[in-house]
Amino acid sequence: KYSPENGQVNIAVYTKGNRLISRIQDNGYGIPKEDQGKVFGKFFRGSNATKIEPSGTGLGLYLAKAIVESSSGSIRFESEPERGTTFWVELPYIVSMKPKNDTV
Repeated sequence: KYSPENGQVNIAVYTKGNRLISRIQDNGYGIPKEDQGKVFGKFFRGSNATKIEPSGTGLGLYLAKAIVESSSGSIRFESEPERGTTFWVELPYIVSMKPKNDTV
């Protein structure tokens, strides 16, 4: 949505200790420095976002953060205007060794 035509989005998922980490990286327009402290705010849309994509509610990152944090996780990002943005989502990762019981 906020990448130029033929832009790239790279996704990587890996574990680190007891955490599942997703990294989402694009080569889009980036988030202006003055907007970076506000991107997770309810109804916030970046100053360049409204020019690039006029429609939008400003709820996407607000809801993403609420869902991730309600799952005992965290979300963070790094962005450089005109170079792109990388988001990291970390969630607890627990492997259950208990056999599944399918009997009724």
